[in-house]
Amino acid sequence: MDNQRLVSGTRFGDLHPDTIGAQPEQKERENVEELQFKAEKGSAPHESGRDARDAVGQSRRFAAARRTRANAVNRFAGEALHFVRPLVARWMRPTPGAATWALSEPSVLAEFLRCLGVMLESAGRACAEKELLARDGIGPALEGLRHTEPLVRRCSLFLLSRVVLLGCEELVLEEPKILTHLEAYPFRESDETCRRMAAGLVACLSQHLLS
Repeated sequence: MDNQRLVSGTRFGDLHPDTIGAQPEQKERENVEELQFKAEKGSAPHESGRDARDAVGQSRRFAAARRTRANAVNRFAGEALHFVRPLVARWMRPTPGAATWALSEPSVLAEFLRCLGVMLESAGRACAEKELLARDGIGPALEGLRHTEPLVRRCSLFLLSRVVLLGCEELVLEEPKILTHLEAYPFRESDETCRRMAAGLVACLSQHLLS
């Protein structure tokens, strides 16, 4: 009686044949076969079909999101200088108060440098004023390389990489202070990400010199 109550109040999967003697072997086989039949004939086709439909739906959505017009015009290229110049001018001559305080905050300075890099990248190589844009980014990038916070130095290296992406490597090579910092990074830089970014920049500049 105790065994029967134990069996009736316990899940089939929790039972062990060495400890429960009241479970017939034939009943075990029937239960196992029933479970296998339900697993094979019941939910499996439905689940596999639903997964396939979900996969198709996702692939269609991703394909639609990636679809762009081949003849799309970069309208930002002609306006980039009007965004970059005022931003850099405000950085060079901040007004007393909030602007001066903001430039003393590493997180704000890092976002400023990253924003410049994104705008240079958005302008693209086809921008007629790309050299002016790159020159405006050299000064802030140099200041960022000297900063004590790794986040600021990372964003400064990102900005320099966007200058190189524009095809303005000569502007970086003409600035000896930047080259001095980049050459010293493998030995003096404590941040591993900065070291890797600096190494990539040096490799790109070296390739440009050899080409």
